[in-house]
Amino acid sequence: MGATQEFKTSKKFSDKQKKVFVDIDETICFYSDIRRYDLAEPDYKNISKINRLYNEGWHVTYWTARGSVSKIDYTDFTNNQLKRWGCKFHNLIVGEEKGIVDLIIDDKAKRIEEVFPDHLPNVMLGKGVKIIQPANLYGCTIGENSFIGPFVEIQERSKIGNNTRISSHSFICSGVEIGDNCFIAHGVMFTNDKFTEEKDNWVERETVVGNNVRIGSNSTILPVKIGDNVVIGAGSVVTKDVPSNTVIKGNPAK
Repeated sequence: MGATQEFKTSKKFSDKQKKVFVDIDETICFYSDIRRYDLAEPDYKNISKINRLYNEGWHVTYWTARGSVSKIDYTDFTNNQLKRWGCKFHNLIVGEEKGIVDLIIDDKAKRIEEVFPDHLPNVMLGKGVKIIQPANLYGCTIGENSFIGPFVEIQERSKIGNNTRISSHSFICSGVEIGDNCFIAHGVMFTNDKFTEEKDNWVERETVVGNNVRIGSNSTILPVKIGDNVVIGAGSVVTKDVPSNTVIKGNPAK
């Protein structure tokens, strides 16, 4: 008998710096007629979307099969072309290392229009996200299988985790991070200011909400840290950090 196979629990996504591989042709550039690389026309809208991932800390690798058939080395040309277009990236793979394929089937494979929909150009959506219009989303990230109800506003630099539900008429300002499997009821207001500075010296303050958190309707959340498995009663005003595994309510909530 052979050696016993050892198994360890795996994770779908890295806990460290997230990595993304981005194709070049027909993704960040297109061709009007002749498909010759020096005639490629950059799509600056799509380039800005990838640059956003870079700015948010993703490790960006552009990869292309250019030269796989002709055996021409397009590495220097492509590197200079990307820089001329203003692309931000860490690594470039050109030619046979990528290889020529006609179809990629993978649970993480997406077209750029799926990650950043044209009607929400600055919003990064995970798979299975449902948004009920009208909703106002810009510059934010929404995790997989999350739900955004109508009349919700989510501002830039905010992140919503996986399997989280944001109910109607809630406001999530910039600098808010909400974890996985959370329920935000109707009319919940997040803030990023404690009015402790003069208006001209305003400082954006962050709010972090852990996983498995439930926040009742018409609650107001000041810039605080809320742990995992927390329940916040309806109509509460949260002014201080909340430890994990806690139930609070009231104004101020305690």
